[in-house]
Amino acid sequence: MATTNITRNQVTEDMLSKCHRIVDGNGEVFYQVESRTEAGKEYEVRYNRELKAIICNCKASEEGTTCWHKRAAVGHAQAYKAEQKAIAEYEARTARVHRLMEMGLTLEEATEALSHQLLVDGKEADDETLVRVYGPRHRRPSEKEIEQDYRHYQTRPFSLLKK
Repeated sequence: MATTNITRNQVTEDMLSKCHRIVDGNGEVFYQVESRTEAGKEYEVRYNRELKAIICNCKASEEGTTCWHKRAAVGHAQAYKAEQKAIAEYEARTARVHRLMEMGLTLEEATEALSHQLLVDGKEADDETLVRVYGPRHRRPSEKEIEQDYRHYQTRPFSLLKK
């Protein structure tokens, strides 16, 4: 059996728009692809594990040629995987920013810490190290702390004699 490599550049946006990703009751993913020639007609594109091949129930595929439905389904699957990967990376980064903020960094500091790839002993720095490196150099005391220190260290009258 000949293997055909299907690349993304052979697929147009119009072809992708005719693909519909379906997950059946068993969790198997397949595609329904609208026909360009017959209105209302859809073809099923599935991966056959036994044959290790993508199959389509259109006439061209039954005759042994690689139909555009297969290319469109593969292109759509690649785009879907890339989108899911991007979503997962965004969610992981957002969770890490929140974790760094809970550890004391501001949003700006946490974002800056993750925008650089800090390596310690050849490994990516852990969150504690990022907080230590990107956190504030000198913490400015709050107004309440300043007032408390002022009252605490305010000069008091001193006398050796007891009253």
